[in-house]
Amino acid sequence: MDPLTTFQILTLIASAYLCRLPFLKFPLDDDFAIYTYRARFARKGFNWKDDLQIIGIPMWKMMLFDKVFASPDGGHSRIRNLQTLFHAAACLSIYWVILVLTQNPWAAFAGGMLYSFYGTSPDLTAGSFNFEQFYIPFIFSGLAFLLNGSVFFAGLCFGFAAIAKCTMIIYAGVLTPITWIYFGESPVFFFVLTVASVIIISNLIEWKLGFWDAEAKKQMKTRMATTLRITKTKALHFSIWFEIVLLVKQALPIWIGGMAGLAFFIAEAESIWLPTFIVIILSTVFLQRAFSRYHYLPWFALLSLGCGLGTHWVLQQEPELAQIIGGTFLLILVWNIKSLLFYYLKPTHPETLVQYEKYDQYLYIPRLGKILKRLMRMRGETGERIFVWGTFSQLYHLTDCPAADNYLHYTIGPWDTKDLEGFYDSVVGGIIKHKPKYIIKTFPDLDMEQLQEITGLKYKLLKVVLARFPVYRLENSELLAADPLPLSWQEKMQQMEDLTQGEWHAPALNREDLERGELTTALKECRNLLRLNPEDREGNVYLGEIYTVLNRQQQAEKAYTKAIQLSPKWQDLRIHLAKIKIKLDKFDEATQLYEEEIKLFGLSLDSTVFSGILLKHQNKFEAALEKFDSVRRQHSERHDCWELSIECSTHLGNRDGLKSLYAEAQDIESRKDR
Repeated sequence: MDPLTTFQILTLIASAYLCRLPFLKFPLDDDFAIYTYRARFARKGFNWKDDLQIIGIPMWKMMLFDKVFASPDGGHSRIRNLQTLFHAAACLSIYWVILVLTQNPWAAFAGGMLYSFYGTSPDLTAGSFNFEQFYIPFIFSGLAFLLNGSVFFAGLCFGFAAIAKCTMIIYAGVLTPITWIYFGESPVFFFVLTVASVIIISNLIEWKLGFWDAEAKKQMKTRMATTLRITKTKALHFSIWFEIVLLVKQALPIWIGGMAGLAFFIAEAESIWLPTFIVIILSTVFLQRAFSRYHYLPWFALLSLGCGLGTHWVLQQEPELAQIIGGTFLLILVWNIKSLLFYYLKPTHPETLVQYEKYDQYLYIPRLGKILKRLMRMRGETGERIFVWGTFSQLYHLTDCPAADNYLHYTIGPWDTKDLEGFYDSVVGGIIKHKPKYIIKTFPDLDMEQLQEITGLKYKLLKVVLARFPVYRLENSELLAADPLPLSWQEKMQQMEDLTQGEWHAPALNREDLERGELTTALKECRNLLRLNPEDREGNVYLGEIYTVLNRQQQAEKAYTKAIQLSPKWQDLRIHLAKIKIKLDKFDEATQLYEEEIKLFGLSLDSTVFSGILLKHQNKFEAALEKFDSVRRQHSERHDCWELSIECSTHLGNRDGLKSLYAEAQDIESRKDR
């Protein structure tokens, strides 16, 4: 190996390590927590299938990860060091592919260096655990071997890619006919045989370890059914296109340079290896529905490769043109790296963590874990089973308390398949069996009354920690008339439907303390939330609501003003603030807010009511009464409009109007009784 190649390889490895270094002591997310759960509680005798349902097949691979984790002391760091090793391998594999395609070591070095940085793009990987990090070195090395004509080693690489993530068998499947076209029957036979041998040996190991029995197959079906449903939450509550825009912004240089480089190379190349490879990578992103941002990681690797090919193309141009293109790209690169630098210099600072998609997991959940651990220690309940509804399984790690269920994840409906019976048996069966001391709702769509009816366990709400996470403690249990586990799968699915009727299937602010009149607790927890993240949009709105109920109008005014600054496109915020402005005799400001609301969102019920309030404060009682009457006649549940109508009628001395209101109210009540 010549000195230049040695220098470049060592530099790539060092760069890969340095770019991963800020994330080696990063807060746990849900993915990292679930994949390391069995290893974390191995000292309690926990086993796969029994204490954690199958995930991340093949399971012998997961057992190897368990060996690397070894113990809670430093286990997470060892897994992250392994991820760093594979990240460095990915950089080298990209370097190798570019070198094979261009014979230009500096172009290859450019591609590898770009991936060493952008492969750690914060919103793609950060401190998370995903199998993309592990299969990327194999697929790019496999491509390099195919470009060199080494079909046997290419087969090994694509076989191991399928071990890293089983769906990556798509690479071998699509590339097999291309291999036959370019190399003929004998080489393609060895290619297929090699891939098949890796897969067969893997499955034989699985069978020997007992992961091909009926229970294992049932658990795999359950995982598949829940995965297909959980992917829908991204489309239900968020915008995939918005996420793509964010990812483009975060890695703009490689999107520009990579796509241009790939286009130039494909236009001049005679083979179809690279175009086919591009199609496969895009297909995997599409077929996985891109419900997690790390699904784009192979695409970022390909864009980095494209930048290397683009570098080769630029170096072949006239010096003046090459300097212009290279200088422009360098300026964009420096600007982009500068904009991301705070992620690497202050990786765990609260102002950094709030920038992540999973900010609630990185910022709020560690605090919740500390609070729960302290609470359990004070009550002498350390190590007791708990149950977390939602995906935030890192709470089991943070509290050192194992789960009541063995599924450790979350899903949504439709509840229409027998494959989801395993989820019911895990959740409901686990709660009945272990009677967890605490239930923590990290997602809002769990009906605790229905849970009591099904399990016979009554849980009392202690408080909503950080105004987001209701914490319930077991109060008492009743003897069940019948065990629900022998029910038919259809009956179980109906119970799950009843349990999860909430419309919002993602983390959210929770107003239960305010609704049940625990105003002091609600205010304290909301303030705690905003100390952690002063720019929590929902938190500032909630703070305004609490201050309004407490009749602390000036504080409510400040809270709503900040909420509007943070979320200028949220409807009705200006109306809430305008009502407070009126109470503070700031009529001009209230009118301006009302006009802004109408301009942005048009007329709505709340804006109609508010226009009546403005008229009332201007002593235009007849016009105000018309506004309130128009709303309450269509929406009789609007008690505020009834009260305002009564006030206006009283000011007008309209006794007939008051009698009419009373008669209408009686008529509505009698209809409800019927």
